[in-house]
Amino acid sequence: MENEQQITKNGSGFWWPNVSKPTDALNCAKNTQFIAYYIGGSTILLGYMGGASTSIIIGIIIAALGIGLWKNLLWLVPIISTIGIIEAVGKISLMLTVGRLSGLFIASILLLYSIHGWRAWLALRKQAKKTLVS
Repeated sequence: MENEQQITKNGSGFWWPNVSKPTDALNCAKNTQFIAYYIGGSTILLGYMGGASTSIIIGIIIAALGIGLWKNLLWLVPIISTIGIIEAVGKISLMLTVGRLSGLFIASILLLYSIHGWRAWLALRKQAKKTLVS
């Protein structure tokens, strides 16, 4: 991850952001709160429309993870990213099985943000270990 700046091309910041600097890695990690808000909100909405109070509670918990990440609880990044990867892969496989393309765009953005969240969290851990050793 040290030489990532040399590899990253111009204009590819959205598709593959540079996480070699601590501030960039932190911003990328904090962007994963989008995943928590999206999944939490959609779960709350589905629970409300279906009358399932357990879905509403689960949606509130997932959205609260996003609020925790907003408050700099960075240990939530891998949890939120894992939930996002599971949600995105499930949505992509469902959309491909059914033959509809309507949810593939949202699922691919969700998968992209989840992968970047994991990358940013791993980069932050590596940078923190480097500062402890130095």
